[in-house]
Amino acid sequence: MKRSKALCVGSIAYDIVFKVHNTLKDEIIIKHGKVGSVSMMLTAQNKKVFYGGTAGNISYGLGIQEEKPLLFSVVGGDFNKDYREHLESTGVDIRAIVKPSEYTATFYAISDAIKDQVGIFQPNTHGDYMDKISLADSLNQNDFDSIKVAIFSPGTGLSIKKHMEELRENAGMDPIVIFDPSQVLSIFFDEKLTKECIELSNIFIGNETEVDQLQNLSGLKIQDILDMGLQYVIETKGAEGCDIYSQSGKIHVEAKEAKKFVEQTGAGDAFRAGLMKGIIAGLSIEDSCKIGAEMGALNVEEEGGQNYFVNFDIISDY
Repeated sequence: MKRSKALCVGSIAYDIVFKVHNTLKDEIIIKHGKVGSVSMMLTAQNKKVFYGGTAGNISYGLGIQEEKPLLFSVVGGDFNKDYREHLESTGVDIRAIVKPSEYTATFYAISDAIKDQVGIFQPNTHGDYMDKISLADSLNQNDFDSIKVAIFSPGTGLSIKKHMEELRENAGMDPIVIFDPSQVLSIFFDEKLTKECIELSNIFIGNETEVDQLQNLSGLKIQDILDMGLQYVIETKGAEGCDIYSQSGKIHVEAKEAKKFVEQTGAGDAFRAGLMKGIIAGLSIEDSCKIGAEMGALNVEEEGGQNYFVNFDIISDY
């Protein structure tokens, strides 16, 4: 069977966003160069609910690029009310485990007038069950044989490692595995677990902070990490683009300028969807990241992580 599918493993969540009148910076009092006691009282202009979660956002981004990604996660019964139909309408092949009496993960965000944001992630079913479920609970051998690229996003440290191992056991070394721990890298990982996940992966992706954390946790520099067998470390830098590290050196890819900036929720996930689209198409890592930059720019032009659309064939330019 030809490998042509993407697998997205990670969170599916509802994003609840409160836009506030105040700016968050103005509510932080600094005296004598130090932050004093923090006691914020914010008034919200409105409340909006969006579809989100890392795996949900990445799958959506692949779906609107006419891929049919496999989406693996765990959700509550509320997912079936509306979120499922939304993703299926883009072609996403949903393999989430549903816990009917429980709730899907929720991300709460406070966003101010200058686009600064504070967020709280409430894992719900995702936190309770992600360590316990297996890919084989909803993927069969034909599914494993079809996977060309797989991304493992949060997650706990143990669930990411477990699901990576399951993919390797069932699909072998052919699939390209992307290690994408994001903000949980500093929470759930130690040196041993970090190195174990590196050894199971082909690509690490993270922002500047997360690439620093990767090196601190592993006790290794980027070159040492590449020497362990990782093909690429991709360091995302928002509006400054991204850097790709490999045994051949460093390549910088510029960000794509958006026509307008509304907000940045899910922009990194849109980038990952573009990256994976390029990999599926057999493009170079540089061109794959350029497609990621195109997708990220489209994302920031709309609110939420799943309200943008691809109305042209991005990949045809590469």
